[in-house]
Amino acid sequence: MKILHLGCGPHKLKSDKGKVVGLDIVDLPGVDVVHNLDKTPWPFKDNEFDSICAPHVIEHLHDTLPAIEEIWRITKPGGIVDIAVPHFSSPNAFGDPTHKSYFSLVSFDYFTENCDLNFYSNARFKIVEKVINIEIPRAKSLNKFLNRIFNHGRLKYFFETFISRIFPIKEIIVKLKVIK
Repeated sequence: MKILHLGCGPHKLKSDKGKVVGLDIVDLPGVDVVHNLDKTPWPFKDNEFDSICAPHVIEHLHDTLPAIEEIWRITKPGGIVDIAVPHFSSPNAFGDPTHKSYFSLVSFDYFTENCDLNFYSNARFKIVEKVINIEIPRAKSLNKFLNRIFNHGRLKYFFETFISRIFPIKEIIVKLKVIK
């Protein structure tokens, strides 16, 4: 199994499931490939990876669409892509001046085969899992309770629409399966 860790920095994933390739824009310890993700095509072959992990990297790119298309291109059919991005209601989403994009629960629905609006991209995914992570400072027990309650079914959409104005969602974690 070959895994790509996008934006790995000095903390590349460790996996007993296969080889992990670390990619970052900065040459740091643990980085195997130095590349700016805003420049396409990325330096990988089509269908090269079984899995891609992109924790808090997509929001730093100038254009999300080419990045998602590149992720789709270099992942094998049926491969799994794990992405974490800050939710638009998170103070960190707008507070970090290096963030270029903002995300909601439906942002990745655009790339599913059932989306009637996706005529700008050929990238297609099946959403395997979508989780919101609520984090109220110094409220560990409340965070645990809210995360458990609001990640069931459509409750996460209710939370995003109404309650996230009071208790911001820290991040969205989505697991996608590549469809080709």
